[in-house]
Amino acid sequence: MHNLYRNKGTMEDINGLDLEQKKFYVTTSEFQEKFENFQNRFHWVERANKVSVIRLLVVFLIVLVVVIAVGCLWYRQDTEASNSDLIDTLVKTVASIEDQLEQEKKARENLEIDLKKEEEKRKSLEKVLTQTYSLLGGSNSKEGNIYVNGRPVCDDEWDLKDATVACKSLGFKNAVKFTAESAFGSVADNFIMDDVKCDGTENSLLGCKYDKTDDCTSKEGAGVVCS
Repeated sequence: MHNLYRNKGTMEDINGLDLEQKKFYVTTSEFQEKFENFQNRFHWVERANKVSVIRLLVVFLIVLVVVIAVGCLWYRQDTEASNSDLIDTLVKTVASIEDQLEQEKKARENLEIDLKKEEEKRKSLEKVLTQTYSLLGGSNSKEGNIYVNGRPVCDDEWDLKDATVACKSLGFKNAVKFTAESAFGSVADNFIMDDVKCDGTENSLLGCKYDKTDDCTSKEGAGVVCS
Protein backbone atom coordinates (compact mmCIF):
# COMPACT_ATOMS: atom_id res chain seq x y z
CA MET A 1 0.00 0.00 0.00
CA HIS A 2 2.85 2.29 0.75
CA ASN A 3 4.13 1.80 -2.79
CA LEU A 4 0.70 2.46 -4.23
CA TYR A 5 0.35 5.62 -2.24
CA ARG A 6 3.80 6.73 -3.17
CA ASN A 7 3.47 5.95 -6.95
CA LYS A 8 -0.08 7.16 -7.49
CA GLY A 9 -1.09 8.91 -10.66
CA THR A 10 0.32 6.45 -13.27
CA MET A 11 -2.04 4.38 -15.46
CA GLU A 12 0.24 1.36 -15.33
CA ASP A 13 -0.14 1.17 -11.57
CA ILE A 14 -3.92 1.38 -11.79
CA ASN A 15 -4.30 -1.14 -14.59
CA GLY A 16 -2.22 -3.72 -12.73
CA LEU A 17 -4.49 -3.66 -9.65
CA ASP A 18 -7.65 -5.53 -8.85
CA LEU A 19 -10.90 -3.75 -8.06
CA GLU A 20 -10.36 -3.44 -4.31
CA GLN A 21 -6.88 -2.14 -4.80
CA LYS A 22 -8.12 0.35 -7.37
CA LYS A 23 -10.73 1.65 -4.94
CA PHE A 24 -8.13 1.97 -2.25
CA TYR A 25 -5.77 3.70 -4.61
CA VAL A 26 -8.38 6.21 -5.70
CA THR A 27 -9.41 6.87 -2.11
CA THR A 28 -5.81 7.31 -1.05
CA SER A 29 -5.15 9.67 -3.93
CA GLU A 30 -8.15 11.84 -3.04
CA PHE A 31 -7.09 11.93 0.58
CA GLN A 32 -3.58 12.97 -0.41
CA GLU A 33 -4.93 15.78 -2.64
CA LYS A 34 -7.21 16.99 0.12
CA PHE A 35 -4.36 16.81 2.58
CA GLU A 36 -2.12 18.80 0.25
CA ASN A 37 -4.90 21.36 -0.27
CA PHE A 38 -5.29 21.58 3.48
CA GLN A 39 -1.56 22.06 3.88
CA ASN A 40 -1.57 24.79 1.25
CA ARG A 41 -4.49 26.50 2.94
CA PHE A 42 -2.82 26.11 6.30
CA HIS A 43 0.36 27.67 4.98
CA TRP A 44 -1.66 30.50 3.46
CA VAL A 45 -3.49 31.07 6.72
CA GLU A 46 -0.21 30.91 8.56
CA ARG A 47 1.27 33.49 6.20
CA ALA A 48 -1.87 35.60 6.53
CA ASN A 49 -1.64 35.37 10.32
CA LYS A 50 1.98 36.45 10.17
CA VAL A 51 1.04 39.40 7.98
CA SER A 52 -1.78 40.27 10.37
CA VAL A 53 0.58 40.10 13.34
CA ILE A 54 3.05 42.35 11.53
CA ARG A 55 0.25 44.77 10.68
CA LEU A 56 -0.91 44.74 14.27
CA LEU A 57 2.63 45.42 15.42
CA VAL A 58 2.94 48.29 12.93
CA VAL A 59 -0.39 49.76 14.09
CA PHE A 60 0.65 49.35 17.71
CA LEU A 61 3.95 51.11 17.04
CA ILE A 62 2.14 53.93 15.21
CA VAL A 63 -0.31 54.35 18.11
CA LEU A 64 2.59 54.25 20.57
CA VAL A 65 4.46 56.93 18.63
CA VAL A 66 1.32 59.10 18.50
CA VAL A 67 0.75 58.69 22.24
CA ILE A 68 4.38 59.56 22.98
CA ALA A 69 4.20 62.59 20.66
CA VAL A 70 0.97 63.81 22.29
CA GLY A 71 2.48 63.24 25.73
CA CYS A 72 5.61 65.15 24.80
CA LEU A 73 3.53 68.00 23.38
CA TRP A 74 1.37 68.12 26.50
CA TYR A 75 4.45 67.96 28.73
CA ARG A 76 6.08 70.73 26.70
CA GLN A 77 3.01 72.94 26.93
CA ASP A 78 2.64 72.19 30.63
CA THR A 79 6.34 72.84 31.16
CA GLU A 80 6.17 76.08 29.18
CA ALA A 81 3.13 77.15 31.22
CA SER A 82 4.93 76.24 34.44
CA ASN A 83 8.04 78.09 33.30
CA SER A 84 5.92 81.09 32.35
CA ASP A 85 4.26 81.09 35.77
CA LEU A 86 7.65 80.71 37.43
CA ILE A 87 9.07 83.62 35.41
CA ASP A 88 6.05 85.79 36.28
CA THR A 89 6.47 84.92 39.95
CA LEU A 90 10.18 85.73 39.85
CA VAL A 91 9.52 89.03 38.06
CA LYS A 92 6.88 90.00 40.65
CA THR A 93 9.20 88.96 43.48
CA VAL A 94 12.07 91.02 42.06
CA ALA A 95 9.75 94.01 41.57
CA SER A 96 8.51 93.66 45.15
CA ILE A 97 12.09 93.49 46.46
CA GLU A 98 13.02 96.55 44.40
CA ASP A 99 10.02 98.44 45.81
CA GLN A 100 11.00 97.47 49.34
CA LEU A 101 14.58 98.55 48.72
CA GLU A 102 13.37 101.85 47.27
CA GLN A 103 11.11 102.42 50.28
CA GLU A 104 13.94 101.55 52.64
CA LYS A 105 16.22 103.93 50.72
CA LYS A 106 13.69 106.76 51.02
CA ALA A 107 13.14 105.98 54.69
CA ARG A 108 16.92 106.00 55.25
CA GLU A 109 17.25 109.32 53.40
CA ASN A 110 14.41 110.81 55.45
CA LEU A 111 16.02 109.48 58.61
CA GLU A 112 19.34 111.05 57.62
CA ILE A 113 17.59 114.36 56.96
CA ASP A 114 15.87 114.17 60.35
CA LEU A 115 19.17 113.32 62.03
CA LYS A 116 20.85 116.29 60.36
CA LYS A 117 18.04 118.56 61.53
CA GLU A 118 18.32 117.18 65.04
CA GLU A 119 22.08 117.68 64.93
CA GLU A 120 21.63 121.27 63.78
CA LYS A 121 19.12 121.86 66.57
CA ARG A 122 21.51 120.31 69.07
CA LYS A 123 24.36 122.47 67.88
CA SER A 124 22.14 125.53 67.92
CA LEU A 125 21.00 124.69 71.44
CA GLU A 126 24.59 124.17 72.52
CA LYS A 127 25.45 127.56 71.12
CA VAL A 128 22.55 129.12 72.98
CA LEU A 129 23.48 127.39 76.21
CA THR A 130 27.12 128.34 75.91
CA GLN A 131 26.39 131.92 74.87
CA THR A 132 26.48 134.70 77.41
CA TYR A 133 24.85 138.04 76.65
CA SER A 134 25.32 141.17 78.68
CA LEU A 135 24.68 144.91 78.55
CA LEU A 136 27.42 147.26 79.76
CA GLY A 137 27.46 151.02 80.35
CA GLY A 138 23.72 151.56 80.74
CA SER A 139 21.89 153.09 83.66
CA ASN A 140 19.89 149.93 84.22
CA SER A 141 19.82 146.26 83.26
CA LYS A 142 17.67 146.91 80.16
CA GLU A 143 20.13 149.11 78.29
CA GLY A 144 23.78 149.29 77.33
CA ASN A 145 26.31 148.20 74.74
CA ILE A 146 25.71 144.57 73.78
CA TYR A 147 28.38 142.00 74.57
CA VAL A 148 28.38 138.35 73.48
CA ASN A 149 30.65 135.97 75.38
CA GLY A 150 32.44 139.00 76.82
CA ARG A 151 33.14 140.62 73.45
CA PRO A 152 31.41 143.65 71.88
CA VAL A 153 29.32 143.74 68.66
CA CYS A 154 30.19 146.23 65.91
CA ASP A 155 27.46 148.68 64.88
CA ASP A 156 27.93 148.23 61.09
CA GLU A 157 24.50 147.36 59.59
CA TRP A 158 23.01 147.37 63.12
CA ASP A 159 19.23 148.03 63.18
CA LEU A 160 16.04 147.44 65.21
CA LYS A 161 15.64 143.84 64.06
CA ASP A 162 19.13 143.09 65.31
CA ALA A 163 18.38 144.87 68.60
CA THR A 164 15.12 142.88 69.00
CA VAL A 165 16.96 139.57 68.68
CA ALA A 166 19.63 140.86 71.10
CA CYS A 167 16.97 141.73 73.70
CA LYS A 168 15.36 138.29 73.28
CA SER A 169 18.77 136.73 73.80
CA LEU A 170 19.00 138.67 77.03
CA GLY A 171 15.58 137.40 78.16
CA PHE A 172 13.55 140.51 77.37
CA LYS A 173 10.41 140.63 75.23
CA ASN A 174 11.35 143.32 72.76
CA ALA A 175 13.66 146.20 71.85
CA VAL A 176 12.59 149.83 72.32
CA LYS A 177 15.48 151.14 70.21
CA PHE A 178 18.94 150.31 68.95
CA THR A 179 22.08 152.43 69.52
CA ALA A 180 25.39 152.83 67.66
CA GLU A 181 28.79 154.51 67.96
CA SER A 182 29.30 153.14 71.48
CA ALA A 183 26.38 155.19 72.89
CA PHE A 184 26.98 153.75 76.36
CA GLY A 185 30.76 154.28 76.41
CA SER A 186 33.78 153.02 74.57
CA VAL A 187 34.08 149.27 74.00
CA ALA A 188 36.99 146.88 73.58
CA ASP A 189 38.27 146.38 70.05
CA ASN A 190 38.07 142.55 70.05
CA PHE A 191 34.70 142.45 68.27
CA ILE A 192 32.91 139.12 68.02
CA MET A 193 30.44 140.15 65.28
CA ASP A 194 30.28 142.63 62.42
CA ASP A 195 27.67 143.43 59.76
CA VAL A 196 24.94 141.63 61.67
CA LYS A 197 21.81 140.89 59.60
CA CYS A 198 18.90 139.38 61.56
CA ASP A 199 15.40 138.86 60.16
CA GLY A 200 13.83 139.05 63.63
CA THR A 201 12.85 135.36 63.96
CA GLU A 202 16.16 134.07 65.36
CA ASN A 203 16.35 132.81 68.94
CA SER A 204 19.79 134.24 69.56
CA LEU A 205 22.01 136.93 68.09
CA LEU A 206 24.60 134.36 67.02
CA GLY A 207 21.86 132.69 64.99
CA CYS A 208 21.79 135.70 62.64
CA LYS A 209 24.00 136.20 59.64
CA TYR A 210 27.20 138.12 60.42
CA ASP A 211 30.87 138.48 59.61
CA LYS A 212 33.47 137.13 61.97
CA THR A 213 36.09 139.61 60.80
CA ASP A 214 35.65 143.31 61.43
CA ASP A 215 37.05 146.74 60.60
CA CYS A 216 35.63 148.46 63.67
CA THR A 217 37.08 150.66 66.45
CA SER A 218 36.20 151.09 70.10
CA LYS A 219 33.81 153.90 69.10
CA GLU A 220 31.60 151.59 67.01
CA GLY A 221 29.96 149.49 69.65
CA ALA A 222 26.32 148.41 69.08
CA GLY A 223 23.79 148.86 71.91
CA VAL A 224 20.10 148.32 72.77
CA VAL A 225 17.32 149.52 75.00
CA CYS A 226 15.03 146.58 75.85
CA SER A 227 11.54 146.42 77.34
